[in-house]
Amino acid sequence: MDEVPYVCVEKYDGGPFLTYPLRKGRPWMVPELADGYQFPYAVYENWHPTPVKELESFCQTWLFFGILNEVLGSAYREDDFIRPDPSGPGKTILYSINIQPLLASSCTASFVTEPKKEHRQTTLEHLIACVSSSAQVFSVIAAKPGFDWRIKCAMAAVFETVVFNVRKAAQAPVPLPSWANLFFNDDIRQQMLGAGWCPSEIARAKDKFVCLQSLMFLSRMNRSEIVRDHSVCTTRLCSAFQIIPRTYQPKHRESHCQCRGAAPNMEDIYNALHRGELPLLKLTQANGNLESLNIEVVTYTPETTYVAISHVWADGLGNPRENSVPRCQLSHLLKLVDTLRTCTAFFFDPETRARDAEKRPLLIWLDTLCCPVSPSEAKALAIAQLRRTYESSRHVLLLDAGLQAYHRHEITCVEALARLFSSGWMSRLWTLQEAKLARTLWIQFKDGPVDIDELYIKMTQIESDVRFLSFTQDMMSQYDSIRSKYPRAFFNPDLDSKKTVGTLLNELEFALHHRSVSMAEDEPICIGTLMDLPLSQLVAVEATAQARMGRFWELIADKYGGIPQQILAFERPKLTQRGKRWAPKSLLTIDDRNTDIVRTRILHWTNPILGKPVDAGLLVTFPGFKLHLRDSNDGLVRNPWKAIKQIPEWRLLFTATTGERYEIASISHIDSHAGEGTEERGARKPFLHSIVHEGPCAIILLSGNDIPPGANKVNQTCQGLLVQLTGSGNSSDQNEDHTLFVHTKTHIILSPLLPQQELLYSTVERLARSLRTSPFTITLSQLITTGADQDSKSEYTAAIEGLKTQMQEEANAALEQVLGLADAMKGTFGGEESVLGVFWRLVAEWYYHDFEGSWVGEDQMWCVD
Repeated sequence: MDEVPYVCVEKYDGGPFLTYPLRKGRPWMVPELADGYQFPYAVYENWHPTPVKELESFCQTWLFFGILNEVLGSAYREDDFIRPDPSGPGKTILYSINIQPLLASSCTASFVTEPKKEHRQTTLEHLIACVSSSAQVFSVIAAKPGFDWRIKCAMAAVFETVVFNVRKAAQAPVPLPSWANLFFNDDIRQQMLGAGWCPSEIARAKDKFVCLQSLMFLSRMNRSEIVRDHSVCTTRLCSAFQIIPRTYQPKHRESHCQCRGAAPNMEDIYNALHRGELPLLKLTQANGNLESLNIEVVTYTPETTYVAISHVWADGLGNPRENSVPRCQLSHLLKLVDTLRTCTAFFFDPETRARDAEKRPLLIWLDTLCCPVSPSEAKALAIAQLRRTYESSRHVLLLDAGLQAYHRHEITCVEALARLFSSGWMSRLWTLQEAKLARTLWIQFKDGPVDIDELYIKMTQIESDVRFLSFTQDMMSQYDSIRSKYPRAFFNPDLDSKKTVGTLLNELEFALHHRSVSMAEDEPICIGTLMDLPLSQLVAVEATAQARMGRFWELIADKYGGIPQQILAFERPKLTQRGKRWAPKSLLTIDDRNTDIVRTRILHWTNPILGKPVDAGLLVTFPGFKLHLRDSNDGLVRNPWKAIKQIPEWRLLFTATTGERYEIASISHIDSHAGEGTEERGARKPFLHSIVHEGPCAIILLSGNDIPPGANKVNQTCQGLLVQLTGSGNSSDQNEDHTLFVHTKTHIILSPLLPQQELLYSTVERLARSLRTSPFTITLSQLITTGADQDSKSEYTAAIEGLKTQMQEEANAALEQVLGLADAMKGTFGGEESVLGVFWRLVAEWYYHDFEGSWVGEDQMWCVD
């Protein structure tokens, strides 16, 4: 990192860290500790922005020097962390060399040598509170335009170092806020693009690596040795790794090579597969002569030692049209496996290794040659035993052109793992099962193979090195995603027998994140292999992504007795087959927004309650509301004010039959229009109320299982679904009198109104009902009822204008007369200018929101499609 300027206007005052903003007259920065501040700091900063230089100075004093003072106590001296800037007289920069030894010493004293357990616990809880409170501020300054990147990164780096020192000394899981990617600015992104990174690799690094230290290390890693065209790649997908079968061409080792292709006897492959055997390849070659290269098909026995090859087709070792690869590639592969045989761990039994190493033939399994392109029956047989293929291999050899460009002995184990975990090989779906199921996984570098477990062990040995203090966490997390600390523990039927289906699916989805596959219909095969499903039943259905994914969910339910019912909470494209429209059509990253929420899905998968797939949908049990249109019983049309232009609809209100008022907001609507200005939002057509007007609707509260029995109301924000009642179902194993058959329309967030909002909308409703008796309203209703609103436009327009004037006058009077109403408007919509301009429009749109919700109970059965 560049030198970080010292910009503090004043020194830290030595007082408690958490209350420093209170002492300095900035209570809005810690609203949880201040009276009268009910919104997060980000809201106040948005309303009243702090000048950048002022914020830089204050935050450096508080978040850099303040946290050091809090942790170091009497050992803190500001002069230990600053020094003169050698680039110019009179300037001062931060000095970090003393931070780690002082923190390590202080944390040891607080958590290791401190004799009283209660003191250790109190200190731990206090430091966790300091980190948690600061996370809100970091999220603001990370997005603050013009805030010096060096200053905010230095502050975040100090916090990260504090967290890991406390973790190590206290042996406690101190949470580290996921703020690292907030500091990943466009300059760093452009730097990485220039160094050969793909936009999708950058996005994957930002999402997979949670520590600032890791991201800074990766951002300085050159990837330009292997030239790939990333000009049309996106943050979601690397086009350079996507295979188009009709244009794909196998590559030779050298561009000028024109050697013939080599292929095994496919009849021998077919026969072995039909007998239920695993075909392997015995390669021989005389004196490096390509024409002498011979391939013999042999079959696997329990005594057989072979190497399965894990590669990415983009490097040229695939072939979608025939089971053949260039001879130069096979000759090179023979040399790589021969080198692997000389490694001490090639045979597990030392006596066998010493006696038979030279006698045993080199046997390999390569998908390009061993998995028939045709006929489809033979291909299906090969696919059905993919799990067996990798589990039975002695070793899996990982081939990636990007990794083979580097000498392992010229880079540290840290860089070796960083290059592996950011490689193209890590982005492919097929390679996940190949790594997970391998007994041992060898990474091929330019100067030879290295066992990934060996790299992992070396990483654990340097964990205490300050240079890698936080980096090791990310490396170990990535290692676990493909290997686990215990070889083959992931998705192992025996070792995983005590895990719930939700835990397994959560582990699976985390490992799948930022992986892709060229052919969508291959995804169910890959994840079915990992979940140890009967692949023969997957390949037996139509070879489409929809059909296979539908079958995948059926097999999961059959094996585990159901599917976590919180699967309904996933905001991702669903299957389109009737009865399966509840099911995600993919577990891979769908879009850029999808990447930001992957870590929260464990909350869904680990819910212990299982749903049951039936013909009509997924049977689940959740609380919820039925929605009804409220009738004014005054003979007027329901909404006579439709001609008045609406403000952008970002929520829908309804009142429970017990009197509580709620608002719902569409998650996808909020996300898809995030960042729009008022004009852009105003151009949108509202749609939530349109859904409810289409037919009978209901709200399923997906996060409402903890509502106490008999409560009949919701006291907290809940995630849910807005659904339409279909009133039909053909499943015979359910009580149709009790079960509600529904179709999902959109994901929503339901919130009970806050006191300020209750004041606001109760006033809105009172004004709306009063104005409903206005002569202008009665005229409008009569014109609409008779169809004269189109024929008598002048009369209609005059009534509208008259009503608007009356509405604005009464709304303005209410703002002046109702105590707290203006503050409630500002608190809900923000800004002084919105009060007069928006409030009367809330009245005008009330009859879009005049719905009533009846509670259906805590144990309502739903059949969701």
